[in-house]
This record gives sequence, structure tokens and C-alpha cells, in this order.
Amino acid sequence: MIRLSGLRNSRPRRDVRSFAKVPYNGSVQRWAILQENVKDFTIKALSTTRWECRVEAVKAVRYQLPDILNALEALHDFATEKNDSECASSASSLCQELKKWPFMVSCVVWYNVLYVINKVSKILQGPKVSIETMKREISAVIDFLQDFREHGFNAAKIDAREIAEKIEVEMIWPDVRQKKTKRQFDYEGREETTSTAEEHFRREFFLHLVDTALVKTRERFSYMENFFKLYGFLYSTDVMKSTVQAGNLDECCRRFEKTMEDVDAGDLKMEITGAVRSFPPHISSPLEVLSYIYKENILDLYPNLSIALRLLLTLPVTVASGERSFSTLKRLKTYLRSSMSQDRLSSLAVISIEHEIVETVDTDSIVRRFAEAKARRVRLV
Repeated sequence: MIRLSGLRNSRPRRDVRSFAKVPYNGSVQRWAILQENVKDFTIKALSTTRWECRVEAVKAVRYQLPDILNALEALHDFATEKNDSECASSASSLCQELKKWPFMVSCVVWYNVLYVINKVSKILQGPKVSIETMKREISAVIDFLQDFREHGFNAAKIDAREIAEKIEVEMIWPDVRQKKTKRQFDYEGREETTSTAEEHFRREFFLHLVDTALVKTRERFSYMENFFKLYGFLYSTDVMKSTVQAGNLDECCRRFEKTMEDVDAGDLKMEITGAVRSFPPHISSPLEVLSYIYKENILDLYPNLSIALRLLLTLPVTVASGERSFSTLKRLKTYLRSSMSQDRLSSLAVISIEHEIVETVDTDSIVRRFAEAKARRVRLV
């Protein structure tokens, strides 16, 4: 799962988190005000761990900012009538912060970045995702961030302008205090850089956020290139064919033999060359090639290729499968099963993890065969 920890330290999201401090759920009347004005997406507190919850929290503010402002104004009026100065002050100050132009732009930028990251994160958590899919999706994220770094700021301003026009707010950047370098000696020159408020926002928030996302994505998936270099020629029959035509098959097979030590480079080269010529054209992916080998009972003809494909298909792309196993173990090993043996626990875990396969099994026939089996009894003299 993509977790860009460096993005958690960005400051401009404090307004989204502050919305959760308004005591809507502390009163039935205040909660009714929120539900009356905000109807499409639920307002959520900003999560510090789950990226999907982060996207949902920003999405609610991104597409419902006018409705949220109406809810805050209605809450301010209600709190004033009830003489609740604390609630009225919180609603008024938060409403003023949400109406600022930099907040609207930052909200649009945040949602655009988090949406792409969350989409790829969901894909990588799939149990059948391959290294080829991971490489393609991560490359797409990097390309998006690079393009977003160059053109995303102006696009975010256009989207934020639509929001500002709906709530009738002026698109003004607040004045920024210019930094002045203190001179230690008289002969030193003044190195003062003057920049507008928009340039300061773009430099301190936008570029910082996008650059952090780029660096963290490249760091976390830097080892992906090593695996792609090792298994890249096995990703599809088209890739195998192009590798054979380019004359790089011998080098790839020798590298694979040196790293894995489970196959013979020469035999693997001959098997791939024969498979490219003889396999049907609709057989493309590694799973389809391996299934075809077992289905046609030609494992003796392609032993090294089948071993290489099995290694490729069983290679875990992310730690999501391991996390699912631990989550399953937590549900199975309860205090009611404290005396359960290790074999039974392992069997129950396999049944729970592979529940899709278990659903296809005819359990009635298994129970019937077990009941019809001859019982073995020990006679005690």
C-alpha cells in the first residue's frame, strides 16, 4: 500500500481537521442542522493512518464547501440564540477560514493528489495483482505527479475559482511578510528576495507537497526495478517474443539462473523459444501460459518455464496479503478458543483466507464420505 509519510506534515490541512471540533454530534439540534444543509457526503474527521479515509474527508469539503458554509452560518445563528458563545465563536472563526482563497486552492490540490494515490493503493491491495500491473500503475502515478507539478497549480486555481464564484468570495491572496536577512557586517550585501503571495503559496505548499509525493513514491518502489529486470521477460508471450527478436533472451535467462538457481538457463531459453512459436495466440499472461501447460499435460516439455512462471506468480507484490492473514488470525484466535491446537488453528486460518475456494467445495459429500468411513476402535482387554 502506498503510504507517503512525508505528506503528513503539510500544514494547510488544519482547516479540514478543525471542522471536526465543531460540536455537531453533541446536540440533536446541531446535528439536524448539519444533515439539513450537507446531504451528499458525510463530513469526517481527518484520519492519520488510512488514506481512503483521508480522501473521503477531503472529498466532502472539496465538493460541498458551499453547503458546509451554510451549515456553519446556521449553527452560528442557533448558538447565538442559545447563548452558546463557545460554539458560536468556533463556527464563526471556522467559516472565515473556509472562505479564504488559499484554502480553496489547497483543498483542490489535496484532493487531486490523494485521489490518484488512493486509486493505485486499492489496485495494489488486490490479491491477484502482478508486478507488471504494479510497475504500470506506479509509473502512471509518477507521470501524473510530474505533469501535475508543471500544470496542476493553474488547473487547481480554475477549479477553485468555480467554488469561489458559488459562495461569492474574492480570489485574493493574503499578504505575506517578506523575510529579511540580517547582515552581520557592513560590507555584506542585502540578499532579499521579494515574491508575491501567490508565488509564496506555490513554493511553500504546492511544490513542497508534490515533490514530497514524488520522492516518497520513488523511494518506496525503488526495488521494483530489480524485480522487473529479473522477471520482465516473462510477463507475457508478447514480451517473450520481443525479447527473442531483440536477442536478449540468453542474457535474461542467465541472469535468472544466477539469481534463483532453480532453472537451467540453456533449457529455459529453448523452452521459451518453443513456447512462443507453438502456443495459441490467445495465450498471453503468465497465468494463462502456466494453466495451458498443465491443462495440455506438457509439463515434461516445459519444466524450467513452469518453475519460472510459478516463482513469478507467487511473488508477493505488497504486504496486503500478509496483513489479511494476521487479521484473519485475530478473528479466529479468541478467548473461547484458547486451548485450540496449532494444527486446527492453521487449518481454520487456511479455510478463512481461501474462503472463495471453500465456497466451491461440496461439503455435503465430504460429510457423507466421513460418515460412511469405517470407524477404527481400539479394543481394551
